[in-house]
Amino acid sequence: MAAVAAAQPPRVGLVSKHANSAGIILGAFALAWLAAFVWWWLLPPSNDVEFVIPQGTAALVQAGQVPPGLPRELVVRRGDTLLVRNLDAAPHRIGPLWVGPTATETSTVTGAFFAAEGLLCTVHPAGALSVVPRSRPNVAVTIPVALLAGVPMAFAGLVGAAVATRLDDGRDPTTGDATD
Repeated sequence: MAAVAAAQPPRVGLVSKHANSAGIILGAFALAWLAAFVWWWLLPPSNDVEFVIPQGTAALVQAGQVPPGLPRELVVRRGDTLLVRNLDAAPHRIGPLWVGPTATETSTVTGAFFAAEGLLCTVHPAGALSVVPRSRPNVAVTIPVALLAGVPMAFAGLVGAAVATRLDDGRDPTTGDATD
């Protein structure tokens, strides 16, 4: 019986081949998710949000008209810098900022921006500007990115492993004979 077992080729390669393939696939998806997570983590924590008051705004507001080009809401995140540029000949107020004629003022967005129904705003006939909080996307957005990037990475890893296995199969590449 021992002579028969010795004559049969060992089956270790089949198990290790599948284990290597699974490791390559899992490694590719893990690497893709890590890259997506680093991208998410590096998203800027704050932005500069510019609000431009066009020339002639005060006259339009006094006439009860809505000045063209002004946003009805301000989309900001805590920590953003609000930059108000007044191109009008009259001073205006947006939230905590009094902006003189042809001047620019800045303010860091704090929790107080979100506490009220809206910001006091002299450039809108209603007298208020809605504030919409913007938040960092949930970390779950990294999962679809990792899945999309992981598939080609896994395929490339498997093809590379197959090529490497063929190149290192223990045979002389010129004759095809075993080199043992």
